[in-house]
Amino acid sequence: MKRLSLLVFFLTLCLGLCACDGSGAKPGRRTTPGGGGSGDAADKDDDRDPDRPAKPKTEKTAFTTVADYDKYLEENPEDPQAYYNRGTLHLRAGNTAGALADFTKAVELKPDYQIAWVNRAVLYVKSGRFDEALVDYEKAIELDPQNGRMYFQRAYVYEKKNDAKRALADYDKAIALKADYAEAHVNRGLLHEAAGQLDKAMADYNRAIELNAKLPKAHANRGLILARQKKWDEALADFSKAIERDPQYARGYYNRGVVYLSSGNLDGAIADFDKAIELEPNFPKAYINRGAAHTEKKNFEAAGNDYSKAIELEPDNGKAYVSRAVNFFNQQKYDEAWADVAKARALKVEPSKKFIEALKKASRRDK
Repeated sequence: MKRLSLLVFFLTLCLGLCACDGSGAKPGRRTTPGGGGSGDAADKDDDRDPDRPAKPKTEKTAFTTVADYDKYLEENPEDPQAYYNRGTLHLRAGNTAGALADFTKAVELKPDYQIAWVNRAVLYVKSGRFDEALVDYEKAIELDPQNGRMYFQRAYVYEKKNDAKRALADYDKAIALKADYAEAHVNRGLLHEAAGQLDKAMADYNRAIELNAKLPKAHANRGLILARQKKWDEALADFSKAIERDPQYARGYYNRGVVYLSSGNLDGAIADFDKAIELEPNFPKAYINRGAAHTEKKNFEAAGNDYSKAIELEPDNGKAYVSRAVNFFNQQKYDEAWADVAKARALKVEPSKKFIEALKKASRRDK
């Protein structure tokens, strides 16, 4: 396998696969409530995506407009289903406050109205009110303790609260109750991975793929571990499968691009970084890595533009300054390289000793 030349050697020491949810990109490794059925906010009679409100049930109170419900509730103020149905219409219209008020009224009138508790929990999660969401999920689980989806959704909230222990316990419970819960395996795998238990993580990703080969994040997460183990061909296969399953998956393109870059397939890397940036224009790491590929191809102007864009998007990214410094070094622009080194150091990012020694020697300066 072809390796990168010395031209970008110093630069690639600073880069890596996009394994986290930061760097300006959308969360890409975890299946979330509302993420394509992974955490359906539903009771047994209403299996749905919680990012989309449930349809009003087809009964005499199933009107199609908020105004119709307003009129009906003036005459029937004790009908919990009408409040719930009106809440779903408010939610579709983007009226979160109205939806929250209606779901609250529904559970006040009917304390065993599980789907109303769940939908209110979803709204609390969306607004960052995690403690209140946990209270509602607790009630939903009390009403239906055998519903694995409720444990999955509560686990997600525990993760948002950085409570990995309780999150893991809920994913375990979700899987115990729903043996084919592929999405729960994906998320549990991430917790194992974070704890350094890579064998357990791989087992969960493998199981998720066995259960549902169409899950892009299961392939992508397994691909990340394989890439770190330098199993490039297997990693490429997983990233390609993730992209095939979800052509809009920016991180799939990004991570495959990193593998291409590491193996010397510069054109493949640039094409994948181009696509990642097209899908997520504010993705600093994609610009940095595309800049590395351009540097290797001696397209220094294009590389410099990419590094500058990354810095524009993330001014406190010291690694971006190091990358641009390397690009200046390759153009023999040593003053500019030293300026970027100073900026990187101000951000507590120290370039590699080998790069600094090379820069000192080339510039005949000692800093």
